[in-house]
Amino acid sequence: MTQIEYFPNGFPSSINFNVIGVQKHWGDITQYYGYFNDNPNEYQVIEVKTDKGTVFIVKSRSHIPVSTKAVQEIAQYIAKELNMSLTNEYTDGIKYYATLVSPYETKEVDVGDLVAFGIRIRNNVGGSLRTDYYTYRLACSNGLTLPVDVKIATIKKSYDIDAMKESFMQNAELLKAMFEEEIKFLRQLKLYTMNKELAEIFAKKLPQPIIRDFIIKRKDEQNKTVIEFKPVNLWEALNAVTAQTTKKLNDHTLKFATKEQFDTTTLKIIENFIAKQTS
Repeated sequence: MTQIEYFPNGFPSSINFNVIGVQKHWGDITQYYGYFNDNPNEYQVIEVKTDKGTVFIVKSRSHIPVSTKAVQEIAQYIAKELNMSLTNEYTDGIKYYATLVSPYETKEVDVGDLVAFGIRIRNNVGGSLRTDYYTYRLACSNGLTLPVDVKIATIKKSYDIDAMKESFMQNAELLKAMFEEEIKFLRQLKLYTMNKELAEIFAKKLPQPIIRDFIIKRKDEQNKTVIEFKPVNLWEALNAVTAQTTKKLNDHTLKFATKEQFDTTTLKIIENFIAKQTS
């Protein structure tokens, strides 16, 4: 094989990629090294076979793609090693998401309100492989991803799966050590109550179905003026949002990435509000 017809997004016709060598076949991935037409820079084209067909991804020569099957193997290994359950798995052959939850590592945010330690895994064949801190509320089976420093989150990619398992285990231990500090933050949320100013920020940043449990009535859709809301504390508000996003994820009316976006937006609103109160 000396050429690949590559169809970049937005281009009506293909561009020839002149292959000078194959780096590696592993899983559903094949890496081709070569040049585009007369361009002197060497690239790689990653061929990925998915259930919906073959996808080609262009990356630099140094990029190491990790297949979704390899990440699934790593996730299953970590779940077994740390006695965690593997839940909410999703893959389309290019992207992979999953959550690891440990029912044996729990803390009380409120009396009888237990939160379990968890890890969120994210991989993109053409991007990064990373982990994030995850809290899982046992009372209603919904959770929240809490992003962490990139040095902790990023898994060192390798063609050696055992090396990636080791990197993952190191990150998992670091995340686990942060559990108590994260619980202190969540407990702090009970000290603050929803007011009209904060309610209108929620109304402007998030769609009504996601905040329906505490934003009762809005004057209009354009200005998002709130005229009725529940004076819940911020721990209750956070759980109201994650309960809605989890429900919509489970009934397939919300994508995994969109759930994370809404949850993260909620967290940022709350963090900014608390920072303003304590400044």
